[in-house]
Amino acid sequence: MEFHKMPLAALGIASLLLASCDVSVSHETELSVSDTQSATTFTNPILPGGYPDPSICRVGGDFYIVNSSFEFFPGLPIHHSTDLVNWTLIGHGLHRPEQASSAVNLIDVQSDGGIHAPSLRCRDDKFYLITTNVYSPPDGGDTQMVNFVLTADDPAGPWSEPHVINGAPGIDPDLFFDDDGTVWYVGNHGPDDASYPGEGEIWLQQLDLDRGLDRSRFRPTFVTFSEPQQGFMLNELQRLDVPVYSAPLVLYPEQDNIDEGTIA
Repeated sequence: MEFHKMPLAALGIASLLLASCDVSVSHETELSVSDTQSATTFTNPILPGGYPDPSICRVGGDFYIVNSSFEFFPGLPIHHSTDLVNWTLIGHGLHRPEQASSAVNLIDVQSDGGIHAPSLRCRDDKFYLITTNVYSPPDGGDTQMVNFVLTADDPAGPWSEPHVINGAPGIDPDLFFDDDGTVWYVGNHGPDDASYPGEGEIWLQQLDLDRGLDRSRFRPTFVTFSEPQQGFMLNELQRLDVPVYSAPLVLYPEQDNIDEGTIA
């Protein structure tokens, strides 16, 4: 069994080469502080190297961040901080070979696939990692979007075996824990009746954490600008005082994802 491991020696050589170049690879950024504090600086980026798609979860005075790891193993690196500036690697969500050699397959995953855009959440002292493994079979079959959840009592691990959410389409999933105790899966996918190439559709569906992250008992709600179910998402987001912006055929819970739009 062979996984793609990060070439540490190559990274060390690359670091030496960058250090010898005239190109600056870090920036000193001034922090805004009160009059009673002295000014300080931090190095930007706070996590140098390959740490894309950050998701940060705060628990009390502790912050935890997880990032995409694509085809590499161990996967889903998790760092800890108490000040959002100084970070320490404490573990990985995928840290045992058996986690990544079955339904979640990183053994022969393609170089542009693997683990994309994780989301880290904490509820009732339990941590949840939800993400997508993008896998294209070597025989040339359709690309699979394997959405799954990992759980742990400690973000440093150990983390559970992957709970694959069968039938969950698309990529970029998230979990939403509502005030009434219900849990919602939020994701996006390409609708079957797309109006233009590359159109995306946000969908959400209730999950049953007590029955092994079962989604079969609930009917999904697909949210597009032209569907009546859009009102449900609008009501939920407005109830939580989340700014909502609309654009043709799709609804976003933030403005930065769209070039032009009007507030709903």
